[in-house]
Amino acid sequence: MQLFKEEEYRVIVDPEIKIIKEFKVIWTRDKDRKKRNAFNEFAYIYHMNDYKSPYSIYSEKEREGRILKELGFEASFKPDKDLVSACKKYVKLQQTPTIKSLTAIKEGLLSSAQVINSLRIRIDQALEQDEQDDDEAPDITSIVRSVTQLLDLSEKIPKAIDTITSLEGKVKSEQSNDTRIKGGGTKGMFED
Repeated sequence: MQLFKEEEYRVIVDPEIKIIKEFKVIWTRDKDRKKRNAFNEFAYIYHMNDYKSPYSIYSEKEREGRILKELGFEASFKPDKDLVSACKKYVKLQQTPTIKSLTAIKEGLLSSAQVINSLRIRIDQALEQDEQDDDEAPDITSIVRSVTQLLDLSEKIPKAIDTITSLEGKVKSEQSNDTRIKGGGTKGMFED
């Protein structure tokens, strides 16, 4: 089910969204004739929770900060219970085993980047400390261990990226097979 899609840097909402209770609440509580707040909150839901969002490359905390700023929310904005409920429903509706795997691997890749940064900092600090302590023998063992861990991670990351690319292709394939016809039917095997 594709409730949101992005076109020309705007989130487009499927009209079917109004029949899902959690989204209908957001739609009906916005009394503006053009439903600006509702569309803004739907954009928040999409960008926070969809693997196709351009913000999916950031950690959850950084993603939320960037989204709130880009969508023009106030800095003090906190999602209310209705928006949180709609986010949970959206995540639940879009979850397939393939998307779950894709999301988990992307989050793991983000964690790997943080681990690499902390290893690099640890190596740099150890080397700086060794330069300052001319009297003591440098602790080469810990430096070598950190460099080895860094190299092991850097060897595994391209494989994770290939896995992500492959899974994204499978997700696109899954979603392209989910074509609906007006009236609620679906395309048959030999229909184009």
